[in-house]
Amino acid sequence: FREVVAYGYDMEFNATGKLKGYFRILNVNEETEARATVFAQIRYDLGYGAEFFVEYGDPWQSNNLAYSDQFVNEYSQDRISHRIKTFLKIYF
Repeated sequence: FREVVAYGYDMEFNATGKLKGYFRILNVNEETEARATVFAQIRYDLGYGAEFFVEYGDPWQSNNLAYSDQFVNEYSQDRISHRIKTFLKIYF
């Protein structure tokens, strides 16, 4: 018998009309190990079809919180990834 306790938190907020943020955390505890992942994103609307992003963590680890089997599975080696990414999206 294997007991796993997992919880996730997903939050999106609008700081201003142009500045938006997103935060997601997933934590898994079991008898033999524990693991957690964090993803955060800040988006700034530059106007004229351009957006600037700053991200922390790996989005794929906790993407779709309800279907995160690869992270919850026993012996998963996923851990918090200290990765910062910035990018610019331009729509034309």
